[in-house]
Amino acid sequence: MSETTSGSDLDVGVQLYSVRELLATDRAATFAALAAGGIGFLEPYDVISDPGGLRADAEAAGLAIRSAHVKIPADLAELPALADTVAGLGADTLVVPRSEPAEWSTSADIGRVADRLALVIDIAAGAGLRVAYHNHHWEAGPLADGRSGLLELLAAAPSELLFQLDLYWAHVGGADVVELIRALGPRLHSVHVKDGPGIVEGDQTVLGRGVLGLAAMLAEVPASAARILEIDRCADPVLDVLVANRAALPAMDSRVSEVSS
Repeated sequence: MSETTSGSDLDVGVQLYSVRELLATDRAATFAALAAGGIGFLEPYDVISDPGGLRADAEAAGLAIRSAHVKIPADLAELPALADTVAGLGADTLVVPRSEPAEWSTSADIGRVADRLALVIDIAAGAGLRVAYHNHHWEAGPLADGRSGLLELLAAAPSELLFQLDLYWAHVGGADVVELIRALGPRLHSVHVKDGPGIVEGDQTVLGRGVLGLAAMLAEVPASAARILEIDRCADPVLDVLVANRAALPAMDSRVSEVSS
């Protein structure tokens, strides 16, 4: 996670799911292109296949690995080895990328999610890692009482749980994203930044060409929360969109520096 800073000096990361197809073709070249486009760090989603090569290619490109998405196994006895792998990449945070939509129907359901996350926090701590939870649209949507599911998780989970707020999916889910950012406060570990039509099925776009109103959202995000670009799907070459998004981000977030030419 980025340290608290002042001025326009925050660096920017990329969630590697964005370039999943390119990684299968030439990971080293993809990392070099991201670095040339102004990216400072990476967030992997696959820590199992080749962790040693992943770290080596990242370091060769001058890119850090600060956090990683890890699918939590049904058998938590498998998690310590995964946590050790994440720590071996140089990361300090294990990000839980999702739970199932059916687990977010009621407050009782979310309480069970919180209980499982508490176990994950204890296991990850053994590897020196923090834990953050990443949302999709179903976690951000309102329960029967109108309260966001993420706010229910915030109240139910241990105080050690951090949050990685995907701004796009929170918007799609119907949350008041600005208020959600304020509510998460110091537990906001990072934000996934992307733009688009604001629907589940739709191509994402260059920042500023979609419906999100990212400037108002990012104005509320503390400097201590990392900015991580992500593209789930888009019609244009994804690497071009990520580089364009890195160039567009400073206009929406005054704490992010412009890309050096």
